[in-house]
Amino acid sequence: MLKNSVSVVALAACAVLSACSGGGGGGGIGSSGSAAPASGAAGGGTTPAPSPAPTPTPAAIPSPSPTATPVAAPTPTPTPTEVVGGAGMPMPVPTITPTPVPTPTPEPTPTPAPTPTQNTSLLSLVVSETFKADGATLSTRSSGASATTATAPFSVAYDAETHGYTITGSERSQTFAPADRAAESSDLLDVYERTGASGTDVVALTRAGTSGSYRYRYVGAGYWQHLDQNDDAGPNGIDAFTYGIRTPDAAMPRTGTANYALDVMGVHQLGDGVFAMSGQGGMVVDLAGGELRFYGKVVDGAGAEDPSFDFTGNAVLNGATAGFSGSINAGGYGRGAANGSFYGPGAEEVGLTFAFNNDGGTSHGVGTLTGRSTVDPVLETLSQIVGARSFYGTIARMGWTAQTGSGDGSEWQQLTNNQADVLPSALLADRTNGSYTYAGRTFTAADALIGAGEAYRQMDGSDQYTLRVAGPGTTALQLTYSSFADYESRIASGARTLVERSWIAFGVETPLSAIPRSGTGNYAAEIHGNAIRSLNVGAYDMTGTGDWTVAFEQRTITGTLRPTFTARDGSSVTGSLTMRGQLSGSSNYLSGSLTAPTGKGLFQGFFTGGFFGPGAQESSVAFTGTYGAAGTLLDGMTINGIALGKRQ
Repeated sequence: MLKNSVSVVALAACAVLSACSGGGGGGGIGSSGSAAPASGAAGGGTTPAPSPAPTPTPAAIPSPSPTATPVAAPTPTPTPTEVVGGAGMPMPVPTITPTPVPTPTPEPTPTPAPTPTQNTSLLSLVVSETFKADGATLSTRSSGASATTATAPFSVAYDAETHGYTITGSERSQTFAPADRAAESSDLLDVYERTGASGTDVVALTRAGTSGSYRYRYVGAGYWQHLDQNDDAGPNGIDAFTYGIRTPDAAMPRTGTANYALDVMGVHQLGDGVFAMSGQGGMVVDLAGGELRFYGKVVDGAGAEDPSFDFTGNAVLNGATAGFSGSINAGGYGRGAANGSFYGPGAEEVGLTFAFNNDGGTSHGVGTLTGRSTVDPVLETLSQIVGARSFYGTIARMGWTAQTGSGDGSEWQQLTNNQADVLPSALLADRTNGSYTYAGRTFTAADALIGAGEAYRQMDGSDQYTLRVAGPGTTALQLTYSSFADYESRIASGARTLVERSWIAFGVETPLSAIPRSGTGNYAAEIHGNAIRSLNVGAYDMTGTGDWTVAFEQRTITGTLRPTFTARDGSSVTGSLTMRGQLSGSSNYLSGSLTAPTGKGLFQGFFTGGFFGPGAQESSVAFTGTYGAAGTLLDGMTINGIALGKRQ
């Protein structure tokens, strides 16, 4: 039975929505009058002495009132009848003619707006239309063992009269009306649900918009889930599809290059669990050559400590059309097909669907990539970043057992199942709150180790978890866009302790389109890590230096690492390792082998890494390997660490 079964409603939680608010106010100004000044004596002399009080005047005796004389009525002014002219001749008074009122011009009859014949965007669908779509299907059964994925033809039909959608796939069709809109709908997704005799169908369609993640003017994404009425084991089918206003073939640009910022959403079955996944990426298109490269990171619920994986892909334009087809590589989770098209009158947006499987039949995934044309932004430095940010990179991880030795407190070290590996990972840093999250644990200021910089420790009974982070600009090379962290867990197991040590290289990654395509880059590096020797006393700290050269046009990397191993007693020994590797042409990724120079003992190892900064100013690799020559100072030693480089 499938556990943690995902629904299309859960896909809404994969995208992070931000809210904004604003406000303002106003006020007025007032005025007040001023009092009149007091009067003073004329001139500027002294104030005169007061006069004596006057003697009162007796009241007058009234006289008899006189008789009123009548006032004659005024003679009226005669109305003039003539004016004397300059020659003394009378002139008639002119008659004033009133100004005529103009006759208003009649308003023209308005021309009715033409009835639209086609939809020009998804923002406002005005006519019925059947959109051709690209789709991918994930089919599961009760045990999950028969899960399969495949790309498939799809169509999305919009009815302008009913405002409903009919979605048709390779095996079924369903109509969703406005009355089917579910309460789980949001600003991001419109969710519809219908239940019939064969089961329940739920579809989620991304809402159109002009900005923000997952919201586009011309391309939409959809996720359709069918739950069989007779099967209680979870989702029996999940389809992912893209549709919209496709770019006309004749309007598809055929010169230059174009960059697109991508949003990722989909589902991933791993073993008997089905999980939602989301992420971001980019696409670089050679319009003249008709070639596409896309890449990105996916955050997946499949693992607590390794919640992400890289994906890369390549495709080619289908002849003279705006469609394309190709393949996707989902890291260790599988490979598969990818199909899509450009959208908008001038290829302003892009959409594609993908499906992948691994060889063992235990990993299956389907999803969509949607994006808009963009230019690469100016990248922030690590010190400029505020708030929460997930940083992706690579880690070198090694595990071993330890038990207390005789008297001196030393530990006897032994590899646990030769567990040493290099793999992608993510570190969440929230500089506003001063916290870091890694391996499912969040370290805050309450966990800080006093006087140890950005170092944190948590205790869970007798188990101990420690995270140390090198802050921006605190490394020996004063790195700007990259840094590293050191994570250690010590789990008590009877008389022994299970130890795991991880070295994480992370930073502000270089966009694929900004990685140079010509010339060379020389990098000076610093090394951080640890090492142990089987059947020996004590562990080793690993430091050192290195340098490597990248030939960007040939996509090769060559160089040398010079690790120094320091034992607990202070003694040390230095090794030398030769780097030879390649750069990926479709993602920010490099990898290669590590070997010891002739006469310096046998060594087998490898490294992976990438570039950081807006122009690949910095680079890092995570590496591991083992010395195998008996009788040398380094025999049986397994090393585990990272090298951080700065372009010179």
